[in-house]
Amino acid sequence: MQPWNEYKPDGDDYIPIARWGHDHWSTFAYLETRAVDGKGIIDNQRMRCNPRLHRHFANLDPITGEVHDGSKYPTRLKDGETDRHDDWSCLEDMVAAGLVTVQWRVRHAGAMFGNSEAKVTFTAKGQALAAELWAHKANGGKWADFAPHP
Repeated sequence: MQPWNEYKPDGDDYIPIARWGHDHWSTFAYLETRAVDGKGIIDNQRMRCNPRLHRHFANLDPITGEVHDGSKYPTRLKDGETDRHDDWSCLEDMVAAGLVTVQWRVRHAGAMFGNSEAKVTFTAKGQALAAELWAHKANGGKWADFAPHP
């Protein structure tokens, strides 16, 4: 198996936390469960993936091998929706915000789609925000209306 490589965000077109809506927060919560219960390994099948954006992490049907195309589902933000943005893009926004670090590696060399896996680690800032998010949910809050304390 290939070694892990650190994912480093580049550019400056990441969506800031203040605009995050349902999809960012539900993905953030999912990633936190993977960090706690799954040694940080992300299950590609549970991530909404636009294979044109993140083909290496595409969801493949375990029986047919067909690619599940998540591009028809835009990312829901507090102020609307954005196309060409999937759960992997949400993860990139989280890395850029300093909430998580991510490593990735090729698992199936030679495969064009779904050949890689990733693992996530929460920073201290990310752990504090996760606790705040879970408290919000425990008190009946919804992903879409979560607003972290400044």
